[in-house]
Amino acid sequence: MTLSRIIQSINDKLAGELLTYDALKTHIDSVIDDINTSLNAKFPVITDFDATSYPDKYPNYDFIPDKYIRSVVIPGAAYKFYVTDEEGIQTAQQYSYDYSNAMFYMIRDYTAQVPLEYQDTDSIGCVISPSNLTNILPDYMEGE
Repeated sequence: MTLSRIIQSINDKLAGELLTYDALKTHIDSVIDDINTSLNAKFPVITDFDATSYPDKYPNYDFIPDKYIRSVVIPGAAYKFYVTDEEGIQTAQQYSYDYSNAMFYMIRDYTAQVPLEYQDTDSIGCVISPSNLTNILPDYMEGE
């Protein structure tokens, strides 16, 4: 999806606001940061996406599938805008639900499909073997 279409879609979500790229970029970056954290990924944020850094892709931000830009990034950016805007407190709650639900589905459905080049392999995690699970469970749970 092109940057202009993303900005227009966020403005449509914000009841026809006419906010500029500069007014929305920090909110979009915040959503992409949330996605990166949730998916253990490293998709570029919008502020790093320009014609110099990505001449073969610009202005089409296609690192994340359009389905998730429409369902996660756009409502997430609208939610994050409303959280910072005192007048939008009531509306922000519904956007919060929409954003959380869409993020849940993205994590569930897209985690295993993140392209290798965008997987954050530098992150450190902890893997627990099922055979060692009883060693870390409290005594009252061992029999279950």
